Amino acid sequence: MDPQILKRLVRTNRLLTLWLAVVTVLLLLSLGMNAAWVQAANDPPVRVFTATLEDVGGGHAQGNYNPPLVISSESTATILAEKTVTLSTNHVHTCLVTASAEIDRSQDANALLQFTLTMDSTNGVANKPAHRRVEFDTYASDREDYEEVTTMLGFDNVSGTHTFRFLGRRNVGVSASANVSAASMVIACFKKLL
Repeated sequence: MDPQILKRLVRTNRLLTLWLAVVTVLLLLSLGMNAAWVQAANDPPVRVFTATLEDVGGGHAQGNYNPPLVISSESTATILAEKTVTLSTNHVHTCLVTASAEIDRSQDANALLQFTLTMDSTNGVANKPAHRRVEFDTYASDREDYEEVTTMLGFDNVSGTHTFRFLGRRNVGVSASANVSAASMVIACFKKLL
């Protein structure tokens, strides 16, 4: 076969292959766009909600304590952080509260401490799900002098003005007290959609 004709056939074959590839891609793109358009036509309209200032609320409390707060009572909780929040009364909210503290051993003795979060209460046993314990052991070979405690709790159906507290107290029957050198609490409240 003539080399010139062979060269033209190869060139034509390449152009035809390129053309078929381009047409195939365009066809697939067209099918995809059409399918998306048909699906969008069947979807319900999107509703956009805007949050007003009465839909949210919250606050924070924090402190570095020098001298440190002393947790010494078995019956009365020590307030580590406290914040009053005022929310709209037109609807209810869900409030998420997170708190954290650094606890220092104050005596060379065993100590067992309890920490919790409350709303409108100074009772340290109000919310069992938020309870956290820290234990200092004088006889452990790897004993710690500092411990971190963190807890979190959600409060439902909240409206109006409420005071959230992060509390600590000694466990009943344990002799040693402990110090709190730093504590913080964050409250975030959101409108509850019914």
